[in-house]
Amino acid sequence: MPQKTRHLAFQGTCVLFIPAFFLAAQSAQAQPAAVDPGWQFDRTIIFDAPQAAHYNPVDGYIYVARRIGLFSDPTDGLYRIEADGTATLIASADRPAALVVNPADGAILVSEDFGGRIYRTPPGGFGRDIWTSGFHPGDDDPVGLASFSSDYTGQLLMPGEALLVDRGANGPNEIWRISFDTREGETRLHRDNGTLVDPVDITVGASGIFVADAAAGINGFGEIFEFSEAFELLPLATASPMVPTGIASMHGSGDLLVVDASADRVVRVNAATGDVYDMFDGFSFTSADNAWAAVDVSDDGTHIVVTDRAVNALHEFSAIPVADVPPPPPDGGGDSDDSGSAHDGGDDSDDSSDSGHHSDSDDDGFDDILDAAAAADMAIAIQTELKHADLELFQAKSKKAQKKHKRKLTRLARKAVKEIKHKKWEKAARKLDRLYHRLDGLKRPKDWLKPSDLQQDLADRLDLLIDTLESF
Repeated sequence: MPQKTRHLAFQGTCVLFIPAFFLAAQSAQAQPAAVDPGWQFDRTIIFDAPQAAHYNPVDGYIYVARRIGLFSDPTDGLYRIEADGTATLIASADRPAALVVNPADGAILVSEDFGGRIYRTPPGGFGRDIWTSGFHPGDDDPVGLASFSSDYTGQLLMPGEALLVDRGANGPNEIWRISFDTREGETRLHRDNGTLVDPVDITVGASGIFVADAAAGINGFGEIFEFSEAFELLPLATASPMVPTGIASMHGSGDLLVVDASADRVVRVNAATGDVYDMFDGFSFTSADNAWAAVDVSDDGTHIVVTDRAVNALHEFSAIPVADVPPPPPDGGGDSDDSGSAHDGGDDSDDSSDSGHHSDSDDDGFDDILDAAAAADMAIAIQTELKHADLELFQAKSKKAQKKHKRKLTRLARKAVKEIKHKKWEKAARKLDRLYHRLDGLKRPKDWLKPSDLQQDLADRLDLLIDTLESF
């Protein structure tokens, strides 16, 4: 690989002092963004004091609760979001905490932590009935609920049943099973033994049953627990600490979708390894109260709705069809002849003609300078290729260290994609520069990728991409 040294060259850069309160205000008003290249932001629905928006797979609508605050309010209730974004009151409520939909018929159960009850709204109907009047003598605080999932293979939950967590504000922290078909048909699955501290949501999926506890971790963080078939709560060691206040299961993959209230983001967690990947960011979870069960996935797995209580909004995202996701550029094949980087021709100038076409002066298969859209596509492709690269291509003394290097390189690429989407060219270039120096073939710092076609190809593309960002 050609030996070369990169120097970032942004001209006329100045540093401005901006008051912290101004930055905070701007952040709170920012539109959330999809960080995962396979997903896109669709729309924001303005809704006052939203709580726990969920999809109804039977009628296709989003249902959301309204919880104004600490005290009961006449507008509290269960609402349906119509096609034009307006809301229709379905049933009144008293400080609703969360909801769940029966995938078989569309009936909706709503939990109220103050009253300690579960209410049922019939399929396609209005109003509600008491479904579970209480769980045991004393204070009940039912919060997050989850219905049976068709890809769940365990025996703790059957079709027509749901799970809920009781956060035990002044009582025990527990897990209960309830029935969509039988009133007062509850069964306790977990008796408080001190493991749970503030369980606020629960999910059922291909990987099993998982509980989001907002306070069970150390240093102010929470914990995700797997609830095993042996009725045990097993902590999931995630790659980064978080405060999970909402959790859902990704259909098919078994990955977990988690609201991390400590970082205003939604992440995807591999339920087997604990690896964490950013999905969406730009929310205001840290400034919201009682923002439980704030994420849900549509039954077909193609849409995700996030409840952003602090800014009175629901945000909806959709999966990009596989055919539309930019594929990784060819690795060492096609027109590429492994002849070196885009700089081997010597001239860094923009060789594009007036017709808008760019030249390939060194015949390496890449334009000398890309436009903004092409730069974004290339950054996404680099992120995707690193994410799916064979672990054996990473230099380290153990598989754990190899995973760490792979994760860090992928994270740098992911952060650069985010900056490019927001047109923050300089920040993106600096992140890519750090990535470049970890695989450029120079002695220092030591490369994290072994010499290979992939290393060469990534270095060439990064070299070009950084030059392009510097030109904007």
